[in-house]
Parts: sequence; C-alpha cells; structure tokens
Amino acid sequence: MRTDKYIEGFGERVLEAAEKTGLTRREIERRAGFTGKSQIYKYVSMHQMPSAYKLAKLAKVLNVSTDWLLGLRG
Repeated sequence: MRTDKYIEGFGERVLEAAEKTGLTRREIERRAGFTGKSQIYKYVSMHQMPSAYKLAKLAKVLNVSTDWLLGLRG
C-alpha cells in the first residue's frame, strides 16, 4: 500500500465522492471511459493510482477537483 502523504486517503475520497453521485462503481467507470475491469477497486484499494488523464476524467465524473481527490485541498 502506498503511503505518500499526497495520496493518503485517496481511496476513501473516491468512495466518498462516488457515494454522493449515487452511481455504482461500474457506472462511474463507464462514464469515465475506463476500459479495464475494476479500475475503481484498484484505486480504492491503492493497488494502482490513475494516470493524470484518468484522474481528470474520474474527477469530472465524480464532480470534484483533482486536488481534492489527491488530498491537496480540503
């Protein structure tokens, strides 16, 4: 598991934002255009971090900023 201070809590923030949208993980992945299976699970479990491009797409679907997802802004 990654522990960089800038990404600590990333998975929790993804889940929090996803819950607020009311969308399923699958629907979020579809709307973000992710083609790989279980991308959200990989991000939440910290097995993988999204590229900058995917981070931007995820933030747009979740209606949050990339800074917020990364824990750079409250």
